[in-house]
Amino acid sequence: PRALEPHRRGKKMATLVTAKGCVARCTFCHRWDKGYRAVPVDQIIDKVRMLQERYNVGFVTFTDENFGSDHRQTDELVRKLKPLDILWQVGGVRVRSVDLPMLSRMKDAGCVAVYYGMETGSPAILQIMEKKASLQDNINAALWTQQAGLFTIIQMVLAMPGETEQTISETTEFL
Repeated sequence: PRALEPHRRGKKMATLVTAKGCVARCTFCHRWDKGYRAVPVDQIIDKVRMLQERYNVGFVTFTDENFGSDHRQTDELVRKLKPLDILWQVGGVRVRSVDLPMLSRMKDAGCVAVYYGMETGSPAILQIMEKKASLQDNINAALWTQQAGLFTIIQMVLAMPGETEQTISETTEFL
């Protein structure tokens, strides 16, 4: 509904990357970059302002491999995005990087959606994937996201080595 507010009509969408790399070493991942490097928050804010002024952008998608793992940076970014009055969404969020207060602050600052790579509802496959997240971490992230009033898509992976009818059933039950 916030996208339909009169002052947002005719606004464009842009995509930005705020960090490269990931803190995890999941067994199925392509790992574009080694390590984790975040763009300084002031550079991100300057880029968003430039996109607003030059290109009439009112919506931003942050498409990181690992958004939010640096909590101090995320808090600063959320704080500085709020006065810009943009709507934004994030992808590549690890379930262990969020909690309800953070998600609520994100929504208050214009966030509308958070996308997670939960991958599976099977504890055994989470171990095989080396996700360093539990089934309860997945459930918490989903519940907190819903409680914060944010949209989400849960990304899943099927047919990992070691996948069985039982692990697929666990994922189906989880969903």
